[in-house]
Amino acid sequence: SKCLDEHPEICLSHPKETDFFNILIDQGKNISDYERFYSHCNAGVPVKGEFSVAYFKSNECLKRIKEAYPDIKILISLRNPMERAFSHYTYRKKKVGMKEDFLTAIKNDTNGVRSMGMYDEVLERVYNIFDPENVLVLIHDDYKIDPEKLIQSIYSFLKVDPTFIPKILRMGVNTTQNVNFRLPVVQKWQANLRTYIKRHSFFSRFIPVLKALGLSKLNQKVENLNRDTMGGRKQDGLHEEERNTLYDIYASDIALLEKRLGRDLYIWKPSK
Repeated sequence: SKCLDEHPEICLSHPKETDFFNILIDQGKNISDYERFYSHCNAGVPVKGEFSVAYFKSNECLKRIKEAYPDIKILISLRNPMERAFSHYTYRKKKVGMKEDFLTAIKNDTNGVRSMGMYDEVLERVYNIFDPENVLVLIHDDYKIDPEKLIQSIYSFLKVDPTFIPKILRMGVNTTQNVNFRLPVVQKWQANLRTYIKRHSFFSRFIPVLKALGLSKLNQKVENLNRDTMGGRKQDGLHEEERNTLYDIYASDIALLEKRLGRDLYIWKPSK
């Protein structure tokens, strides 16, 4: 979202998820009310938009969007469905105290933890309502491989300046973004300090001294203690048994998705 929000020709809604087409419209709100979510945008900004996962759960929501904005462009970012399911589960567990274990929640499809990863089914609904030329499907893993290429493809799709380089790309990809921390402010301070030292040659010369004094190990120990783990794993981590069980559930949908997108999604498949 930051890559979009930073572009001078793009303005995102406040809040980022408005829940207009799935909730507020049923409460009697109209399009004039919806457009107030963009009242902070500068006049003449060509692209405005919001983020939502909930809209894709309902054909009715999608039809409402199409009716209000017939030529709207849809961006869909798909992440590994197995990791998405576990991330969804840990989020709901912390937010509402879900008592089921992970695989039981998958079996029961509690809060859509399993069905929301059936991506080909979602795309089938989207393509039945919107012009495929106005839909861009992204694979989240491509961001890890070549973030600049992915972002430029989004900018080109939205017909804004594709040469714009957002600050987040100049800073580099945050490799710990999927890890929870007990004290996020501590993790942020550590990350900012590391970046500052690396970028200023005056301080960089003291790195060997800091390591010799053991401060580097101390910094790592503080970070490890600050990590909020669940069963000794990252938020999006899966045990091998869980990953294999989930892959058996999603395999047929992944095969259909590969055919639809015309690409091999080997990055989602368990290593043999």
